[in-house]
Amino acid sequence: MELLLLLAIPALLAWCVIYLRFSGISGCLVASLLAGTVLGHPFFHISIVTLDRLILGVCIALFFGYQIRGWNQPRVWSPADLLFAIFILAVVLTTVIHPSSDDRVGSISKLIFFFLLPAVLYLIGGQVTLSPKQLRWMFATFAVFGIYLSLTAVAEKLSWTWAVFPKYIMDPKFAEFLGRGRGPLLNPAANGILLTLSLSCGIMPVLWYRNLGRLSVLATVPVYLVGIFCTLTRSVWLGGGMVLFGIVVALMPTRWRLAMAMAVLGCGSMTMMVDIKSLLTFKRDRNVTVEQMSESASLRPILAMVAWKMFQDRPLLGFGTGQYLANAKNYLFDRSTDLPLEKVRPYVQHNMFLAMLVENGLVTLIPFCFLLIYWTLWSWRLWNSMQLALEYRQLGLVSLSLLSAYIVNGMFHDVLIFPMINAYMFFIAGSVRNCAVHLTANHGRRQDYS
Repeated sequence: MELLLLLAIPALLAWCVIYLRFSGISGCLVASLLAGTVLGHPFFHISIVTLDRLILGVCIALFFGYQIRGWNQPRVWSPADLLFAIFILAVVLTTVIHPSSDDRVGSISKLIFFFLLPAVLYLIGGQVTLSPKQLRWMFATFAVFGIYLSLTAVAEKLSWTWAVFPKYIMDPKFAEFLGRGRGPLLNPAANGILLTLSLSCGIMPVLWYRNLGRLSVLATVPVYLVGIFCTLTRSVWLGGGMVLFGIVVALMPTRWRLAMAMAVLGCGSMTMMVDIKSLLTFKRDRNVTVEQMSESASLRPILAMVAWKMFQDRPLLGFGTGQYLANAKNYLFDRSTDLPLEKVRPYVQHNMFLAMLVENGLVTLIPFCFLLIYWTLWSWRLWNSMQLALEYRQLGLVSLSLLSAYIVNGMFHDVLIFPMINAYMFFIAGSVRNCAVHLTANHGRRQDYS
């Protein structure tokens, strides 16, 4: 085995050089994201060193090398950069100022791996040079990655252990969500966000080709949809459906959009009215009954009440990053409400905004919400900038798709604790910031983007 690894290293390095040559630093960052997703900590690690963190170290070294040579985009500052800095500093502040608890190590780990390292991707992605060809490589890479995630989700749903890689995905010791398409991140909602991102990237080539090429691209769409279905997660279905509908409406001729919107909304409303009960009560996890599944929706008002009571005590700075469970137990004996608060003792918050409000306070939540608005406006502006190359406009549409999946799933899950999800969000946001800020600085001159 050691000999095979030694023989494989030169070939791997050669392919890495070729990949970097065509995709640039942005491609290296994408490789870091994919490695962190598929070959992350559960697959391989030496202490805190994982493959994706090694690749990210290479990206940082390349970035500074490019900076010295003047190959990166010149830094054009935006008010959102200050907002992002305030957000990250607020997360750091609300992590370190609170007294130590039983899970202090987990708190610091969440700060580093869920916020600070993704912030590096935002900063690098916001300045590296992005060409249309490099964006095509990015979209194609995410699209192929989504095919892998979809096929893996199907194999998980059907218990085809032989078809699942990495093997830890089907390991019974990771019992939570077993039987659903939870993917290499071991969470169906996180897997659904990545599948939705891949779906949007997989549709983008439909505008690059004609006739047979377009048919080939459209033939992959059902694969992503089957993967999204196999997550058996309602928020994923909602986010994926919204993104697919939005992309179809954005790409079709204007005169057809109203009819399309009316037809989809009508069909969706009829489906909800006819089959709403089965949507709320169906068996998903292998080790969880239908009754337990149907109870999950009733827990959210209770979790919201606990969050409200915790917020009232510490509205500005919260209880500290990763400190929700350690402190929520002190509020479960409150008898000023008729809700059975004790039922949510083992559960984290099921809403990322409430989770951030409780753990990091208003000082963090407010800039975070404004950042989401900034990123949405930048993405919308890119898509509607007709003077730009198509690939830059498509980056705006992909970003809107990811934001939709991120926010929709974040309304029902604390996506902030999903490994790698913030890294994807911050990287795409940084890339959009790169194009949008330079577009503003150069008054939309096309030559700056081609």
